[in-house]
Amino acid sequence: MTKWIWADDAVLPHSLAYFRKKFYVKNSGNYRFRISAESNYAAFCDGEEFLRGQYSDYPERKSFTEIDLFLTQGEHLLAVEVYYCGSDFQSCWPSKTPGLRCELSGLVVSDTTWKAKLSPALLRDRLDTVDPQVGFVFGFDARQAENHTDFSFDDSDWKFAVVSPKNPEMFPRPVPVMKQHKIQAVCIEKGFLKRTPAEDQSYAALMAQDLLRVDQGNGFFLIFDLGCERTGRIGLNCDAPAGIVIDFSHGEHLADKKVRCRIGERNFADRYITKEGKQKYQLFRRVGARYVELHILADEKLVKDVSLDFIEETLPLPPAAKQLCHDDGMMKMLDNSRRTLICCMHEHYEDCPWREQLLYAYDTRNQMLFGYYLFGNYDYAAYNWKLFADALRPDGMLRLNAPSKAGPPIVSFAIAYCTAIYEHELFSGNRKMAEFSLDAARRIAKFCMQNRDESTGLYLTPSGDGIWHFYEWRDGLDGGNGDGLDFSQLGGAPRMESIYNLYLIEMLENLAKSTRDEAFQREADLQREAVRNIFYDKEKRLLRTRLGSEQFHATTQALGIVLGVVPETDVPQLLTRILDNEFISISLSALHYLVRALMRQGGDFVCRAEALVREKYLPMTKGDATTMWETEDGEAAFENAGSLCHGWSALPVWFFSRYALGIEPLSPGFADFAVDIARFPKLGDIEGEVVTPHGKIQISYDADGKKLRLCHPGKTTPHLSERTRENFVTIETRSF
Repeated sequence: MTKWIWADDAVLPHSLAYFRKKFYVKNSGNYRFRISAESNYAAFCDGEEFLRGQYSDYPERKSFTEIDLFLTQGEHLLAVEVYYCGSDFQSCWPSKTPGLRCELSGLVVSDTTWKAKLSPALLRDRLDTVDPQVGFVFGFDARQAENHTDFSFDDSDWKFAVVSPKNPEMFPRPVPVMKQHKIQAVCIEKGFLKRTPAEDQSYAALMAQDLLRVDQGNGFFLIFDLGCERTGRIGLNCDAPAGIVIDFSHGEHLADKKVRCRIGERNFADRYITKEGKQKYQLFRRVGARYVELHILADEKLVKDVSLDFIEETLPLPPAAKQLCHDDGMMKMLDNSRRTLICCMHEHYEDCPWREQLLYAYDTRNQMLFGYYLFGNYDYAAYNWKLFADALRPDGMLRLNAPSKAGPPIVSFAIAYCTAIYEHELFSGNRKMAEFSLDAARRIAKFCMQNRDESTGLYLTPSGDGIWHFYEWRDGLDGGNGDGLDFSQLGGAPRMESIYNLYLIEMLENLAKSTRDEAFQREADLQREAVRNIFYDKEKRLLRTRLGSEQFHATTQALGIVLGVVPETDVPQLLTRILDNEFISISLSALHYLVRALMRQGGDFVCRAEALVREKYLPMTKGDATTMWETEDGEAAFENAGSLCHGWSALPVWFFSRYALGIEPLSPGFADFAVDIARFPKLGDIEGEVVTPHGKIQISYDADGKKLRLCHPGKTTPHLSERTRENFVTIETRSF
């Protein structure tokens, strides 16, 4: 009988366990292997890795992965490495019980006949963390490691595995296993370093204090370039005597002429201590990086043949839809945006692969909207929402991340969660996300609408344990009190804010479509009128974010325009004032609302929308940048912790598909779709595709507007806008 097992009765956070089992195969053929682990694993057969990576899940509901393994007649060895986190990070739900559960077509089951051992090579003398999001820093002493994956290894002194008390509900892994591809990194600099001994310092702190490019020192450094932003595992190779310390850091830039590895209390560095001879080591934890820096504390003559592999890990995706034009700047923005989206998808969407690797509902809603056009990854998106739905707070509020207990929940992110459900149906044509998430969405909506002000009909922000009233990283909208953020004093008394009710209007309208319940639409209409009556300042001709406050926000204005709160006659002047920077500016996370408002108004605002996209994103393509930044400030943001790869900034691919190609679904699955092309002279001739559930819509047109060619799946019906008909002399359409 298959059991959950562990290597020891002791349960230690941040531990690595090794498991081995020999078995005999009578008949050559394919055998089905199934595995689940707490928290992560790598599986080997006869010394070769064949599977890696536990799906992000919960301790009481664990996923299993299945794969066919071809085995010849004879004796074989299964070996599994299991890493147990055992602590509370924003990237994982804390579990009190580690474990491994696996089986091989009835030939092998995990039980107490397996040999097992906690690895002494994983250093536990200090438990530093990368940050509160990613997890623990790794230190590995290869002198204590054993060749446990080798068939001939003698495990006679190992103990037998013990039964783990784990007994979770099991379900099949819902997303594909990551693809792996080895990259040979290029060494771009080498020199001497000097380290001054220091006690009680993280590896990153030590590396940050090292003096580089000295004439003489007590070690040497190497900086490797991965060629572009990548996600995966760092692999070190060298020939060295035993006991040499190699500290290695990873990062996205070299703005400091080295990798910035110690930022506040964050530690982007790990340690490897060599064994004797030629050796290879792979970091167990996935990182996001462009550069890797090695500090080797030895004479360079002692450590030979130093090289760095990077085992790139990416989500299997179909080829991205074609997006072509004749403007180099736009093409570079499209390329960087596409790579950004790819780098920010693994077991779930991630905001940024370097600093956090977290699933946030607001960020992910942007990533979904941008990515649907390119990849049509509808099921993947739906399972992300199920991950949230499986662990709502007891009060019905969405957690900040999934799967995680940590971090203060954000109400605007919960609202975005509800809003995204119909957007998924609109693009996918199916209700998988709705089936997973609508019950959760109803509970979230109830929580968000708990404080109604009867005198105005508006909703006040909800009160609750540690609620963070964040909208975007802008003064007055970041949930702070004007003197910065204090996470120990979140929540507070309910407040009346227009931006909160604006997001509610968008949520209610989409819930009306998702649930087929017109009561949500009626409530949205009431809210629209109430926001206009209370917050629209007729004298200043703008929307106030809060009554009595002289802080006016571009995001509030853009939302008010898109949602029909601002009187139509006032929209042109308000858009002009936004573009003239009269208000507190809109952040990249919400920029799509302003782009929508500009494009909807048409006329001269069309070119100004394109100019806005160029202004915000073209600087992110300069130099050696290959992905889109978290903010316009790049690496300097958040006190030098800004990410240069962030999913919410991949807007250009959406802008191109939605407006240059002009494609927008009007009914679920593109059964009806709009063709509303805005011609941008700088882009020249245009050619592109849009993914639908029925196949790709193909569209191309000449820069001079002479001819538009449209080819679409037979199950879809195009609806050409007046703007499109006016823009082209000849329009050729056909279905397939």
